[in-house]
Amino acid sequence: MPYLLAAFVVLVLIAILQGCNGKGKPSPDAPDDKKPAPATKDAKSPDRKPAEPKASRAAADDKAAQQRQTPPRADPPPKKRAPMACCYEMAAPPTTFEYVCPTCGGKTLYALSADASEAQRSSVREITLTLHVELETCRRTVAAIPGSRVELDDSQFCRNCSPGVVNPQLVLVVRRPGSAEPHRFAGVTTEDVQLVREYLAGSAKHVGEHGYETPLMQHAQRIEQLLGAKVDGATAK
Repeated sequence: MPYLLAAFVVLVLIAILQGCNGKGKPSPDAPDDKKPAPATKDAKSPDRKPAEPKASRAAADDKAAQQRQTPPRADPPPKKRAPMACCYEMAAPPTTFEYVCPTCGGKTLYALSADASEAQRSSVREITLTLHVELETCRRTVAAIPGSRVELDDSQFCRNCSPGVVNPQLVLVVRRPGSAEPHRFAGVTTEDVQLVREYLAGSAKHVGEHGYETPLMQHAQRIEQLLGAKVDGATAK
């Protein structure tokens, strides 16, 4: 009897142990609950980009901060172009001029000679400059003055009419009322003739070079020298 009871207990223990082993080991056919379910795509939601790693975001933030702190690079200054010589260097006036006298019709040639002294060469340069620049302008300005009170005499440049003149000049001839002899002033320029024209026309201003205007009476002393008479604000006395 005791042997049967012991055998029965052994069988019960074996059965219990087998049952425990069967519960702990999963069946190969049974589904694995611990495996993650496959991800399903939601058709209604747009595709999402994968999250950017923290290290990449930090590097981008550092680069942006550095760009904000770094001052912008200044552009190099524009290159200066070399100025053309014609803009700054005046062309030398001609050193020859053939003067035709309006009184006798004779021709006088002014030119530099190879054997001339420096003083003679300087004199010829001054004469040709006056003839090229001043002569025609003075003639036109005097011709525009009404009446025959003012004339321009350029006969000093004629060797036939003025053979003894070494340094010829333009001469302004002014006939004054009550005077038998006209007033002559040598060495006039285009500005001098313009002053006389403006004064005799009753102008209150003088228009100089490049259109620059000044009160005419600022030049009263020069006008008196040109006319040989005292002047006021309107006409010559």
